[in-house]
Amino acid sequence: MREHSQETRAVEKGGGYVYFTLPDCRTVPVIVGRWLIDSGLLQPAGDDLFGGSQTYRVQHG
Repeated sequence: MREHSQETRAVEKGGGYVYFTLPDCRTVPVIVGRWLIDSGLLQPAGDDLFGGSQTYRVQHG
């Protein structure tokens, strides 16, 4: 799952984020995306230039 904060709908409706799956780019509702991340079902991939993460992955194992 990936998040962007630059889109208008992200700023207006999503608290600054838009979530979608990769590689098919299917939109994930904001509340579901936040719940998956907050509950720990998705783990950050650590792909941000500043040490954060833009991509989250399902835990394995």
